[in-house]
Amino acid sequence: MAPWFARCDWNVLEIKPNGELVAESKQGDSPPPVGSTMEIYFIIEGLGEKARKATGTVSSRDDQVIQIKVDELGRTGEVAVGDRVALLAAAGTAAMAGGGPEPPAVTPPPNTASPSAEAEAYFEKGRRYFLGEGVEQNFAMALSMLEQAAEFNHSSAQAILGGMYADGLGVQRDSKKAFEWYLKSAEQGDQIGQVFLAKKYLFGIGVEKDYAKALHWAGKSAVQGNGAAIGVLGFMAANGFGVEKDLSKGIEFLNMGIQLGDGISMNYLATMYVQGEGVPQDWAKAIALFEKAAERNVPSAIDNLAVCYLEGTGVGKDLLKAEQLYLRAAKLGFVASQIQLGYLYFNGAKGFEKDMILGYAWTTIAANSGNAEAKSNQDQFAGQMSGAQVAEAQTVAMTLMD
Repeated sequence: MAPWFARCDWNVLEIKPNGELVAESKQGDSPPPVGSTMEIYFIIEGLGEKARKATGTVSSRDDQVIQIKVDELGRTGEVAVGDRVALLAAAGTAAMAGGGPEPPAVTPPPNTASPSAEAEAYFEKGRRYFLGEGVEQNFAMALSMLEQAAEFNHSSAQAILGGMYADGLGVQRDSKKAFEWYLKSAEQGDQIGQVFLAKKYLFGIGVEKDYAKALHWAGKSAVQGNGAAIGVLGFMAANGFGVEKDLSKGIEFLNMGIQLGDGISMNYLATMYVQGEGVPQDWAKAIALFEKAAERNVPSAIDNLAVCYLEGTGVGKDLLKAEQLYLRAAKLGFVASQIQLGYLYFNGAKGFEKDMILGYAWTTIAANSGNAEAKSNQDQFAGQMSGAQVAEAQTVAMTLMD
């Protein structure tokens, strides 16, 4: 039987004397199959340790209401009427390397109308221009085609448009518009739109930070087998964002994300190995995960790997390798790498050859994103340069991201 995963908002209606727990979905999710062995988990804030560990078997289901016969631990009073709980597959999953359970099977998205042939044609053209697949990459053309597909409520087109506005690809960066496109996509059941919307709520980008909504949308995407969404749940559990902090459960979720190929889960678990947080400190495992994530073009992982080569931590010190990695992350739009390159070049720091023009240029690119640290560095650097040097650096900045 396929495992069933991370339904994040179930309301306990009744605890029967015989150990039957009656719960109702608050999100309209379909109940897990009869006979499923489930873990009652704390995803929604407020449940205790015993409730987190309770397990039970689904004995009946009807629309969004289920009955679960819970084990003795679940009868201790830790689960009470009115609690909001999450349910996860608990049994019949094999352990995988790193300690997490087998990743969830992909379940179909909510029923939505199929896009029209016209919408699909616009989307396919936009997708090809966006990726440079069979045509020269052209974000302006991609934007035009995807916007036309989005007018027909093509959810995947809307999700890509959200990413284009988020990263400033072919359009001026606009976090609010990115949020709006992600929301439209997510509401139609698109798992990509849902996970990026969850991240918007998680970090408060383009919208007020809201952990409950981040959990809601990450859960919606996770039940479709999205590794990035499962990684978001792991990140939140490991940090106690909106839930009771639980490093072991966070690591389990991150391993699920890694098993499904999510590079961000790889990067975050690598940082935990660096810090020895929830796992023994292990630089070899950290570097291996950073490298795997970097292969997937995760900018933060590329930046972390650059730091390792710059400082010689976990790997042999290699300034050329560090510079190449910083440049790669910087050209992917990772502001932290742009700031670091600006500092290293401008000051000739850490063994880098001093180049004030190049340093100011990268700092300008970072400052143009609105980063306060970059703007401060830009002002400081300009005070040490002539007007002609500043003008030259600004010209160079216009070419660096090509």
